[in-house]
Amino acid sequence: MFKLTNKKIAFYQVSRTFSVESARFNLVKIDDNYENKFLTKLIMANPKQRNSLGIDMIRSLRESINKIDFSKCRVLVISSSCPKVFSAGHNLKEFTLEKGQVLHKQVFHEFTDLCLTLKSISVPTIAEVHGLAAAAGYQLAASCDLIVASNKASFSTPGVKFGVFCSTPGVPLSRNVSSKISLKMLLTGDPVSATDAHNHGIISGVVDVDESSQNLEAKVLEIARKIEANSKHIVALGKKCFYQQIEAPELRDAYKIASDYMLENLLYEDTQLGLKAFAAKSKPIWTHSNKKVN
Repeated sequence: MFKLTNKKIAFYQVSRTFSVESARFNLVKIDDNYENKFLTKLIMANPKQRNSLGIDMIRSLRESINKIDFSKCRVLVISSSCPKVFSAGHNLKEFTLEKGQVLHKQVFHEFTDLCLTLKSISVPTIAEVHGLAAAAGYQLAASCDLIVASNKASFSTPGVKFGVFCSTPGVPLSRNVSSKISLKMLLTGDPVSATDAHNHGIISGVVDVDESSQNLEAKVLEIARKIEANSKHIVALGKKCFYQQIEAPELRDAYKIASDYMLENLLYEDTQLGLKAFAAKSKPIWTHSNKKVN
């Protein structure tokens, strides 16, 4: 009879841990091979599970963000290596009773944290969608500042069809479009085409593509370069202001928040450089710093 010694047990435990960790790191590829590393692209790469947002994928995305050098990165893009799917949503196999409430809570807690991180980081984020973005997959895309999709993309919150109402994906959905559009998607679970999603304000833009996604990637790169052309610090300040004022309970509160930000904005060196360049009809040369004028 084959008997496991303590040393062998320890070896197998370490080997299994290494195997799981290695598999998780392979779920997301990091591409920062752009000039001056101004753009970082996180590419979900789990076609067998349609980039499902199980706990390993969620953690892999989070760990990949933690590896980014934000002193150089100006734009973060999240995309997929799978031509037909951005992400099909959570891994529903993790939601059975057998998996337990501890795992269920971990999934929702860590995914919420990931979505909030995409809002809170200083650089603009873009979801590059060339296929299906369903349920939590839509939620991930909607947590980015912009969604640029191909005409082959679609968006849905289909959980109701499987007995799991898409309550958490409904959070960003309801904050981007009217309740009538949101509830139609949530109550029917039917997909919305990229064109209709753009018309409803669910996404930022649609790009016509053929079988490849080159046109989509080119458009995202074009937008990223336009962002890069602006002052890094002023872009970060503007992003922070936008999300603070939009959550204000009253219009007056929103104006107070925005006015305070604009008053602060005027104190920065890059702001004054921009104003002088405007007056001189020249192109500003940014410092990209948070230095204030003395």
